[in-house]
Amino acid sequence: MFRKRLKVSPYSVVTVIGFLLLWQAMVSLKLVNPFFLPSPLSVMKTLIETIGSGELLLHGTVTLGRIFHGFFWGALIGLSLGIPAGWSKRIYEAINPFIAATYPLPKVALLPLIIVYLGIGEMSRLVIIAMAVFYVVLINTIAGVRQVDPILVMAAQDLGAKTMQIFKKVILPGALPMIFAGVRLGMGIAFLSTVVTEMIFGDKGLGYFLGVRGNMMDMTGIFAGLTLLGALSILVTTCLEWVSRKTMPWSRDIQGIR
Repeated sequence: MFRKRLKVSPYSVVTVIGFLLLWQAMVSLKLVNPFFLPSPLSVMKTLIETIGSGELLLHGTVTLGRIFHGFFWGALIGLSLGIPAGWSKRIYEAINPFIAATYPLPKVALLPLIIVYLGIGEMSRLVIIAMAVFYVVLINTIAGVRQVDPILVMAAQDLGAKTMQIFKKVILPGALPMIFAGVRLGMGIAFLSTVVTEMIFGDKGLGYFLGVRGNMMDMTGIFAGLTLLGALSILVTTCLEWVSRKTMPWSRDIQGIR
Protein backbone atom coordinates (compact mmCIF):
# COMPACT_ATOMS: atom_id res chain seq x y z
CA MET A 1 0.00 0.00 0.00
CA PHE A 2 2.79 2.40 0.92
CA ARG A 3 4.73 1.68 -2.27
CA LYS A 4 1.57 2.26 -4.22
CA ARG A 5 1.22 5.72 -2.72
CA LEU A 6 4.75 6.60 -3.79
CA LYS A 7 4.07 5.84 -7.46
CA VAL A 8 4.39 8.83 -9.74
CA SER A 9 1.03 10.16 -10.86
CA PRO A 10 0.41 9.78 -14.61
CA TYR A 11 -0.93 13.33 -14.59
CA SER A 12 2.45 14.57 -13.37
CA VAL A 13 4.25 12.62 -16.09
CA VAL A 14 1.95 13.94 -18.82
CA THR A 15 2.33 17.51 -17.56
CA VAL A 16 6.13 17.35 -17.51
CA ILE A 17 6.39 15.67 -20.92
CA GLY A 18 3.90 18.12 -22.42
CA PHE A 19 5.81 21.07 -21.00
CA LEU A 20 9.13 19.80 -22.39
CA LEU A 21 7.64 19.11 -25.82
CA LEU A 22 6.09 22.58 -25.95
CA TRP A 23 9.37 24.12 -24.87
CA GLN A 24 11.33 22.19 -27.52
CA ALA A 25 8.77 23.06 -30.22
CA MET A 26 8.92 26.78 -29.40
CA VAL A 27 12.71 26.77 -29.77
CA SER A 28 12.73 24.56 -32.89
CA LEU A 29 10.12 26.74 -34.61
CA LYS A 30 12.10 29.84 -33.56
CA LEU A 31 9.14 31.31 -31.73
CA VAL A 32 11.64 32.35 -29.06
CA ASN A 33 15.29 33.33 -29.27
CA PRO A 34 17.36 30.19 -28.42
CA PHE A 35 20.01 32.42 -26.88
CA PHE A 36 17.63 33.49 -24.12
CA LEU A 37 15.68 30.21 -23.95
CA PRO A 38 17.86 27.24 -24.95
CA SER A 39 16.14 24.01 -25.91
CA PRO A 40 15.69 21.17 -23.39
CA LEU A 41 18.04 19.01 -25.48
CA SER A 42 20.87 21.55 -25.31
CA VAL A 43 20.26 22.04 -21.59
CA MET A 44 20.41 18.29 -21.00
CA LYS A 45 23.61 18.05 -23.04
CA THR A 46 25.25 20.78 -20.98
CA LEU A 47 23.97 19.20 -17.77
CA ILE A 48 25.51 15.83 -18.65
CA GLU A 49 28.79 17.45 -19.70
CA THR A 50 29.16 19.55 -16.54
CA ILE A 51 28.24 16.63 -14.30
CA GLY A 52 30.63 14.37 -16.21
CA SER A 53 33.47 16.86 -15.80
CA GLY A 54 32.77 16.97 -12.06
CA GLU A 55 32.12 20.72 -12.02
CA LEU A 56 28.38 20.71 -11.44
CA LEU A 57 28.58 17.64 -9.22
CA LEU A 58 31.00 19.46 -6.92
CA HIS A 59 28.83 22.57 -6.72
CA GLY A 60 25.69 20.48 -6.15
CA THR A 61 27.31 18.49 -3.34
CA VAL A 62 28.51 21.66 -1.60
CA THR A 63 25.07 23.29 -1.86
CA LEU A 64 23.28 20.20 -0.58
CA GLY A 65 25.63 20.00 2.40
CA ARG A 66 24.97 23.64 3.28
CA ILE A 67 21.23 23.17 2.91
CA PHE A 68 21.11 20.20 5.28
CA HIS A 69 23.49 21.81 7.77
CA GLY A 70 21.54 25.07 8.01
CA PHE A 71 18.19 23.29 7.92
CA PHE A 72 19.17 20.95 10.75
CA TRP A 73 20.07 23.72 13.18
CA GLY A 74 17.19 25.97 12.19
CA ALA A 75 14.62 23.19 12.51
CA LEU A 76 16.14 21.88 15.74
CA ILE A 77 16.01 25.26 17.46
CA GLY A 78 12.57 26.00 16.02
CA LEU A 79 11.15 22.73 17.33
CA SER A 80 12.89 23.05 20.70
CA LEU A 81 11.36 26.48 21.26
CA GLY A 82 8.08 25.99 19.38
CA ILE A 83 6.81 22.98 21.34
CA PRO A 84 7.05 24.57 24.81
CA ALA A 85 5.82 27.92 23.44
CA GLY A 86 2.77 26.24 21.96
CA TRP A 87 2.09 24.32 25.14
CA SER A 88 2.69 27.11 27.67
CA LYS A 89 0.76 30.37 27.38
CA ARG A 90 3.37 32.18 29.48
CA ILE A 91 6.26 31.14 27.23
CA TYR A 92 4.23 32.05 24.15
CA GLU A 93 3.41 35.51 25.49
CA ALA A 94 7.06 36.01 26.45
CA ILE A 95 8.48 35.28 22.98
CA ASN A 96 5.61 36.49 20.80
CA PRO A 97 6.78 40.15 20.70
CA PHE A 98 10.22 38.98 19.58
CA ILE A 99 8.70 36.82 16.83
CA ALA A 100 6.36 39.57 15.65
CA ALA A 101 9.21 42.09 15.48
CA THR A 102 11.86 39.94 13.77
CA TYR A 103 9.95 37.47 11.57
CA PRO A 104 9.02 39.99 8.82
CA LEU A 105 12.66 41.09 8.42
CA PRO A 106 14.30 39.68 5.26
CA LYS A 107 16.99 37.40 6.65
CA VAL A 108 19.34 38.08 3.74
CA ALA A 109 19.13 41.79 4.62
CA LEU A 110 20.88 40.92 7.89
CA LEU A 111 23.84 39.51 5.97
CA PRO A 112 26.04 42.65 6.23
CA LEU A 113 25.56 42.70 10.00
CA ILE A 114 26.28 38.98 10.30
CA ILE A 115 29.41 39.34 8.17
CA VAL A 116 30.65 42.08 10.51
CA TYR A 117 30.15 39.78 13.50
CA LEU A 118 31.22 36.45 12.00
CA GLY A 119 33.25 37.37 8.93
CA ILE A 120 32.88 36.11 5.37
CA GLY A 121 32.73 32.34 5.56
CA GLU A 122 30.65 29.24 6.13
CA MET A 123 29.43 30.35 9.55
CA SER A 124 27.75 33.46 8.12
CA ARG A 125 25.99 31.38 5.46
CA LEU A 126 24.94 28.81 8.04
CA VAL A 127 23.46 31.46 10.34
CA ILE A 128 21.41 33.03 7.52
CA ILE A 129 20.04 29.65 6.38
CA ALA A 130 19.29 28.52 9.94
CA MET A 131 17.54 31.80 10.78
CA ALA A 132 15.31 31.57 7.72
CA VAL A 133 14.34 27.97 8.55
CA PHE A 134 13.95 28.67 12.27
CA TYR A 135 11.03 31.09 11.97
CA VAL A 136 8.96 28.92 9.65
CA VAL A 137 9.41 25.80 11.78
CA LEU A 138 8.85 27.76 14.99
CA ILE A 139 5.59 29.40 13.88
CA ASN A 140 4.15 26.18 12.43
CA THR A 141 5.12 24.21 15.52
CA ILE A 142 3.47 26.73 17.84
CA ALA A 143 0.33 26.74 15.69
CA GLY A 144 0.28 22.93 15.56
CA VAL A 145 0.51 22.52 19.33
CA ARG A 146 -2.01 25.28 20.07
CA GLN A 147 -4.61 23.92 17.65
CA VAL A 148 -4.86 20.54 19.41
CA ASP A 149 -8.44 20.13 20.61
CA PRO A 150 -8.52 20.95 24.36
CA ILE A 151 -11.34 18.43 24.77
CA LEU A 152 -8.87 15.66 23.92
CA VAL A 153 -6.45 16.99 26.53
CA MET A 154 -9.18 17.15 29.18
CA ALA A 155 -10.33 13.64 28.28
CA ALA A 156 -6.80 12.34 28.76
CA GLN A 157 -6.56 14.13 32.10
CA ASP A 158 -9.86 12.62 33.22
CA LEU A 159 -8.47 9.19 32.38
CA GLY A 160 -5.53 9.86 34.68
CA ALA A 161 -2.88 10.58 32.06
CA LYS A 162 0.20 12.39 33.31
CA THR A 163 1.78 15.42 31.64
CA MET A 164 4.32 13.49 29.55
CA GLN A 165 1.69 10.93 28.57
CA ILE A 166 -0.60 13.73 27.36
CA PHE A 167 2.28 15.19 25.38
CA LYS A 168 3.24 11.88 23.73
CA LYS A 169 -0.27 10.55 23.10
CA VAL A 170 -2.31 13.70 22.46
CA ILE A 171 -0.29 16.86 21.85
CA LEU A 172 2.47 15.48 19.61
CA PRO A 173 0.26 13.38 17.30
CA GLY A 174 -2.19 16.27 16.95
CA ALA A 175 0.56 18.78 16.16
CA LEU A 176 2.58 16.62 13.75
CA PRO A 177 0.73 17.60 10.54
CA MET A 178 1.43 21.30 11.13
CA ILE A 179 4.97 20.55 12.25
CA PHE A 180 5.70 18.59 9.07
CA ALA A 181 4.16 21.36 7.00
CA GLY A 182 6.60 23.76 8.63
CA VAL A 183 9.48 21.37 8.03
CA ARG A 184 8.65 21.12 4.33
CA LEU A 185 8.35 24.90 4.03
CA GLY A 186 11.58 25.26 5.96
CA MET A 187 13.40 22.95 3.56
CA GLY A 188 12.23 25.03 0.61
CA ILE A 189 13.42 28.19 2.32
CA ALA A 190 16.75 26.48 3.08
CA PHE A 191 17.21 25.88 -0.66
CA LEU A 192 16.39 29.51 -1.43
CA SER A 193 18.59 30.99 1.30
CA THR A 194 21.54 28.78 0.40
CA VAL A 195 21.50 29.69 -3.28
CA VAL A 196 21.10 33.42 -2.52
CA THR A 197 24.00 33.48 -0.05
CA GLU A 198 26.19 31.56 -2.49
CA MET A 199 25.40 34.13 -5.17
CA ILE A 200 26.29 37.02 -2.86
CA PHE A 201 29.55 35.58 -1.57
CA GLY A 202 31.17 32.23 -2.11
CA ASP A 203 33.51 30.27 -4.32
CA LYS A 204 31.54 27.03 -4.52
CA GLY A 205 27.92 25.90 -4.72
CA LEU A 206 25.08 26.06 -7.23
CA GLY A 207 24.40 29.70 -6.39
CA TYR A 208 28.00 30.56 -7.21
CA PHE A 209 27.78 28.45 -10.39
CA LEU A 210 24.62 30.27 -11.50
CA GLY A 211 26.18 33.65 -10.75
CA VAL A 212 29.31 32.89 -12.78
CA ARG A 213 27.31 31.54 -15.71
CA GLY A 214 25.07 34.58 -15.56
CA ASN A 215 28.05 36.93 -15.78
CA MET A 216 29.22 34.95 -18.82
CA MET A 217 25.71 35.15 -20.35
CA ASP A 218 25.78 31.36 -20.59
CA MET A 219 22.04 30.74 -20.63
CA THR A 220 22.41 27.00 -21.28
CA GLY A 221 24.67 26.68 -18.25
CA ILE A 222 22.19 28.61 -16.11
CA PHE A 223 19.34 26.32 -17.12
CA ALA A 224 21.55 23.27 -16.47
CA GLY A 225 22.26 24.51 -12.94
CA LEU A 226 18.58 25.25 -12.35
CA THR A 227 17.68 21.78 -13.60
CA LEU A 228 20.02 20.14 -11.11
CA LEU A 229 18.70 22.38 -8.34
CA GLY A 230 15.13 21.41 -9.21
CA ALA A 231 16.04 17.71 -9.29
CA LEU A 232 17.62 17.96 -5.83
CA SER A 233 14.52 19.76 -4.55
CA ILE A 234 12.24 17.03 -5.89
CA LEU A 235 14.42 14.35 -4.30
CA VAL A 236 14.44 16.01 -0.89
CA THR A 237 10.69 16.75 -1.03
CA THR A 238 9.97 13.11 -1.89
CA CYS A 239 12.04 11.96 1.09
CA LEU A 240 10.15 14.32 3.40
CA GLU A 241 6.82 13.05 2.08
CA TRP A 242 7.96 9.47 2.74
CA VAL A 243 8.91 10.37 6.32
CA SER A 244 5.59 12.15 6.91
CA ARG A 245 3.59 9.19 5.62
CA LYS A 246 5.65 6.78 7.66
CA THR A 247 5.28 8.89 10.79
CA MET A 248 1.62 9.85 10.32
CA PRO A 249 -0.23 7.05 8.52
CA TRP A 250 -3.49 8.41 9.92
CA SER A 251 -3.11 11.90 8.48
CA ARG A 252 -4.78 12.88 5.20
CA ASP A 253 -3.62 16.50 5.45
CA ILE A 254 -0.14 15.61 4.26
CA GLN A 255 -0.94 12.59 2.12
CA GLY A 256 -3.89 14.10 0.29
CA ILE A 257 -7.00 12.22 -0.80
CA ARG A 258 -6.23 8.62 -1.70
